[in-house]
Amino acid sequence: MATRSTRKFDRMPEVLLRLADWVNKNQIDLVVITGDALENPGHAREAWPELVSLLGKMKTPFFNVPGNHDFGLEQVMPFSYGGPDFWFSYAGFIFAGFQTYTSRFSGMVELADRKSLEGLASVASDYPEQPVIVLTHAPLYSGPVIPTWAPPANAAQIRQVMQRCGNVFLALSGHIHVLTSGEEKGISYVTAPGLVETPDFSFLLWSVYPDRLEAVALSGVSFEPVPHSQKILVKIPERLRKSVKAPTEKPETKNWPESKELLTKWFGPEWSEYPGGTPIIWKKERLLLPKGSQDWFFIEQAADPLPDASGKNWYEPNYQAKQWRQGSLPAVFGYRRNKAAREVIGTKLETSGSSYWRKTFNVEAIPSGQRLMLRVASDKCAVIYLNGQLVDEERLFHWADYWNRYVVVPVSLLNPGENTLAVKLVNTTSSHGYLDIELTEEIPEK
Repeated sequence: MATRSTRKFDRMPEVLLRLADWVNKNQIDLVVITGDALENPGHAREAWPELVSLLGKMKTPFFNVPGNHDFGLEQVMPFSYGGPDFWFSYAGFIFAGFQTYTSRFSGMVELADRKSLEGLASVASDYPEQPVIVLTHAPLYSGPVIPTWAPPANAAQIRQVMQRCGNVFLALSGHIHVLTSGEEKGISYVTAPGLVETPDFSFLLWSVYPDRLEAVALSGVSFEPVPHSQKILVKIPERLRKSVKAPTEKPETKNWPESKELLTKWFGPEWSEYPGGTPIIWKKERLLLPKGSQDWFFIEQAADPLPDASGKNWYEPNYQAKQWRQGSLPAVFGYRRNKAAREVIGTKLETSGSSYWRKTFNVEAIPSGQRLMLRVASDKCAVIYLNGQLVDEERLFHWADYWNRYVVVPVSLLNPGENTLAVKLVNTTSSHGYLDIELTEEIPEK
């Protein structure tokens, strides 16, 4: 658009003008964009005027949920067109849109904030008899066609909130530019194709009926159904159908209502929108493995170590760690992020890539408590096993902090006597790497 030399969507103006003409001729009621209206996130300010001038040729209202390529668009796009968090009511439906990416960490990653999930819960509870449609950029469901990198890191938490709302029945997304559909626990998940990138320049046309929604993929060139694409059918839950009606007024975006702190009420005080990322404080605890612990064995390499001669995997007890070196935590590579990392180095890593760590420690007796706390400081992130059982697998990339992860682990995974902790420090080729771990036991109050 405004800086077209940086864009791969060179045909966007042409496609959008053609779409606007078709929308007006066919009296389409509503247009929703599930992100990536732009290509280069650095040019939102100069691209927005051209984008709104093209979309503004439609006589119907349109709303946009910013995607990862729209980073910064929410700062220049008026709230009346959507944004990071908004909702509106239309034809008896509640549309709730929220952003699924963040730059809180060392790069943009897909993650929905707790504020957004609290807002969704509040809106849904305020209108319990109206069917709710969630709008996000990243797909919230891991279907067979959806790449593993596409859903937000906390997609499971988002789905948990939507299911608990009780009236969310459909989630519309984009991001992967491929038409997919799936269903889980009464909620349908649909990703739209890409209007300006796929060979057919296609989009979804939704038709509303008293008991269902139907969608068909149309070509943005011919406006005919895309060959070999299947019609999507989404049933409206029977108890919510009475709210569906013909549209009578123009929808207007609204802010989330005042939070009711429903997530804590629904899931308890330890629930977190960021899996493993919220500090959990126990009044009394006993240290089983301190931070900065010694007598670890490690190896630096890109791929998982091969099984040993007996067939044991690198993360299992009794694995023969031949050619592994001995070291201590914290493990550091080129780290200058915080004072603690500069002053304390247990092992200086030779590369910034991935590394694998194993430590055997003894527990004289199974603790009397019911839970363990695994705390992790990592850059970029870590995968952790206790006695061969996976207890944490993080996908977010970030700087190391004490602590990035707070993971509650059942005491039943501990053995009396010898135990094995195995860690994969996941890292890209960058200028930093870091790992430290602490393991404690909760002491229940009497």
